[in-house]
Amino acid sequence: MNRRFLLILFCLFSFLLTVSVEVQAEKRKKKGKKENVEQKKESKYDQLFEGKECVTRKGMITLHKFENKVYFELPLTLLKREFLLGSTVAGISDNSNAIVGQKTTDPLHIAFQKRDNKIELIQMSLPSVLQVYSGIEQEAYNRAIRNRNVPPVLKAMEIMAYNADSTAVVFDMTWLFLADDARLTPFDPYSRSTGYGKLKRRATFNKEVSYIDEVKAFEDNIAVISSLSYDQSVMSPITGKSVKTAVTVKMNRSMILLPDKDLMRERLADPRVGLFYSVKEDMTTRTDGAKYTFLMNRWRVEPKDMEAYKRGELVEPVKPIVFYVDNGFPEEWKAAVHAGIKEWNKAFEKIGMKNVMISRDFPTDDLEFDPDNLKYSCIRYAPISIANGMGPSWTDPRTGEILNASVYIY
Repeated sequence: MNRRFLLILFCLFSFLLTVSVEVQAEKRKKKGKKENVEQKKESKYDQLFEGKECVTRKGMITLHKFENKVYFELPLTLLKREFLLGSTVAGISDNSNAIVGQKTTDPLHIAFQKRDNKIELIQMSLPSVLQVYSGIEQEAYNRAIRNRNVPPVLKAMEIMAYNADSTAVVFDMTWLFLADDARLTPFDPYSRSTGYGKLKRRATFNKEVSYIDEVKAFEDNIAVISSLSYDQSVMSPITGKSVKTAVTVKMNRSMILLPDKDLMRERLADPRVGLFYSVKEDMTTRTDGAKYTFLMNRWRVEPKDMEAYKRGELVEPVKPIVFYVDNGFPEEWKAAVHAGIKEWNKAFEKIGMKNVMISRDFPTDDLEFDPDNLKYSCIRYAPISIANGMGPSWTDPRTGEILNASVYIY
């Protein structure tokens, strides 16, 4: 009797043990399948860069460089945010075509938007098209104005992968940095090689000997440095003869994030004062016909201590105007260049502001500083036999705030 009971008990225990083992095995099997599914979901991102000699720079946008290509890892939070994309000559084989430090074109006012499985690069405002707006509060009327100002799509890029937590998308942006684009041309149309605009230039991009050199990423800006090569032909409209040369230009294309709040207040331009300005067309109904509004391009110089400013005291600005002076200047010139910048402080003191203008040498211990980045205002030395100088500036197209200025001393 006891033997039979023990046998039954043994068989029951064996059965339960077998079931438990099978259940655990099934759980492990399901868990393995789940892990494999999760691994496959993540592997699309990993496969893009796995086993490749990839250079990754993390910042506002994470940049990946490998195999002469540039990939953006764009946070979804930056969709619809507005940027300026500027192009600067960082080095050139012949500075009669453009000088180092020169921004030969105005920056592009751009944004990214998502459509299905693509990221579109759109141009928010066109330099050749007058911006139109309405100062009245009528939704249907303003909708008609918006429909007349739809941002054009410059390019659509396939989304290649999402990052591990799906907060960013990866896509190929090589087309922008390793191509010939008239909107970002490295050639100055009024350079010495073209007789200051009198001769015709034809430049054919040579992709076979063009490369992505370096990528940089910071908190509010990124930069991609490329070596672009061209076969150039300059033809005289008088003789019809042309001279063919090869030109290589090292270009720094930087993208800076524009603020999305606390924008500078616009200020109407006064025709009695010789300043640069931006023009907008107000389709108002308050007067007959459209009204043209001229907005002054100006630095955002605001008192740090408003109460002291109101009392008539000299106060410092919230954000001073900083110019960086090229280390390439002859030593005997530098003191005069710094003095020339600071001379403007006397004018600002007349309106109650002090220490507005600050001059600094190019820093050698700041890893973020790059004189070719659109973020920094610089005074550059241009070793070329032209008795001249130049000083363009670039503004936030929404308000006229000057964001960057360059001065080239030949």
